[in-house]
Amino acid sequence: GFEPAAMRGVIEKRNGVQFIVDCYNANPSSMTGALQMLRDVAGEGRAVAVLGDMFELGSMSRRLHRQLGNRVGKMGVDALVTVGKWAEEMAQSAQESGLRKDVIATAATSDEAIEKTRAMVRPGDTVLLKGSRGVHLETVYERF
Repeated sequence: GFEPAAMRGVIEKRNGVQFIVDCYNANPSSMTGALQMLRDVAGEGRAVAVLGDMFELGSMSRRLHRQLGNRVGKMGVDALVTVGKWAEEMAQSAQESGLRKDVIATAATSDEAIEKTRAMVRPGDTVLLKGSRGVHLETVYERF
């Protein structure tokens, strides 16, 4: 019966796809928790992560985004779309950690991520949208 606040882990359905909309804030710990939630909610279905930049990490940004990609590659996520300045770093690290290149896409902006997400997702999938507020990943859900 728990009802999260807007853009903070809300589960919504659209066009046969289940979305976890968690676009209010992001840091390494919350990203890990959201990825675990994705696996739990997806169950036996496909789990797709759409991950945006984590802001305000300063000189640790590159390392922490690479660590996040590494986690994605090891957590049983089936497909990944990365969004933002650190998208390539996350994607490369996820691939190095075992996620196949053909199930990874990168996007510079949330607008670009919409089409990349549509291309990756099928009915029955569960999609996590998680990133810092300034990435605007909620638009992926709104325009899906």
